[in-house]
Amino acid sequence: MLFRPNKSTYDLVFKTKDKNELQKARVNCVARAERFARMEMKYGKQPATLDDLWNFKILNENTAYIKLGTFVTNKLTIDWKKFLASAFDEIKSKNIPNLILDIRGNEGGDDEVNLILGKFLANKPIIFPEYKQLLRYEKVSDDVRPYLNTWDKSFYD
Repeated sequence: MLFRPNKSTYDLVFKTKDKNELQKARVNCVARAERFARMEMKYGKQPATLDDLWNFKILNENTAYIKLGTFVTNKLTIDWKKFLASAFDEIKSKNIPNLILDIRGNEGGDDEVNLILGKFLANKPIIFPEYKQLLRYEKVSDDVRPYLNTWDKSFYD
């Protein structure tokens, strides 16, 4: 996105793990749709939205499964708190003793998800210590802003 290719190719310089010498390769660009199609052919159906990264199901009478592929809650269209409450209500009502909480590939996001999960998973009330958030930064320049994304515009300045 930042460095447009020349003649629809990129010239790469790299080292492989078994050779210490620099190697070069020219690779063709791939359109987003084609890249997505290749990924699905190799890895199966890919999520179309962040909502698709959240899933709940009962595997059997002894095991429930919750997949939380992201904690970026500001971009979810589902009510994630209701999603979790409903899942844990069903687990409790069906007296399911085991839970698989799948967070593979989750790169983080809103820390509140951890707090909510903790309340559902803990055997006794959890008390979290207070903390003070300290930030140090400079104003984000206007020419970089189109490439950034945040739920809180105050981070820019």
